[in-house]
Amino acid sequence: MLATASPKGAERRRAERVSTERPVEIHFSQPSPSDDTDALRGTMLDISVLGAGFVSDAPVPDGETVTLDFRLPNAGAQPLHIQAQSRHSVKVRRQYLTGVEFVDLNPYTQHQIQDFIRRHHTVDHL
Repeated sequence: MLATASPKGAERRRAERVSTERPVEIHFSQPSPSDDTDALRGTMLDISVLGAGFVSDAPVPDGETVTLDFRLPNAGAQPLHIQAQSRHSVKVRRQYLTGVEFVDLNPYTQHQIQDFIRRHHTVDHL
């Protein structure tokens, strides 16, 4: 009997993901009972049309629905507002690395992210 390894990390990804370093605000639907805050600030580390990864000073519980506010250089001055669900949040040194999956991404926002990914690759290959 042959054992097959299950795909891990990037091999499991269903969409192309690119690295980035952008400020992001993470808004909770209800204030946290521990510190009465309804938002975190973080740094987005990667993005795809399906989700994103970011670091912040506090965890986002698995399954928590949040709204991410951030800007992409190709999307103009207005920030994107994307609803997402936390898939994992792990402590890495003094911060938390969180992966989220976007929920009901509208076609305009999906296009903005796809365009950002395409432009990212154009710059990488110059």
